[in-house]
Amino acid sequence: MPPTTPVLLAAAVLLGALTPLRARAQASPYLPLDDPRLPLLEHLIARGDVADPSPHVRPFRRADAMRALEAADTGGPSGSLVRALRAELDEGPATHAAHQAGRTVNRFEGRLQATLGLSRRGVLP
Repeated sequence: MPPTTPVLLAAAVLLGALTPLRARAQASPYLPLDDPRLPLLEHLIARGDVADPSPHVRPFRRADAMRALEAADTGGPSGSLVRALRAELDEGPATHAAHQAGRTVNRFEGRLQATLGLSRRGVLP
């Protein structure tokens, strides 16, 4: 075996061991600015149905948004919207139970954006 092979093998093993740690570090506590639920939350805040979780600061942290939605009055005219948004932002019972038990839950989300290739071909302006 050449002398560089053990070094490359050790580097590959180390890289493989650190990959889950790096993937977990990519999680963000913030709601993305392109989240489709964000306009509804902003609308409810503008109407005064939900308190602004972080005035003059965007994006919202998911926990702050959930806290503001839980404190909102669901008996008013926008109560069904508040309840629906709260249910959509909630991560679900399995994920919530795992967090309560102290286990780590990993979620992967992906997006594909191909507008650059379409704009070069003249399909998009």
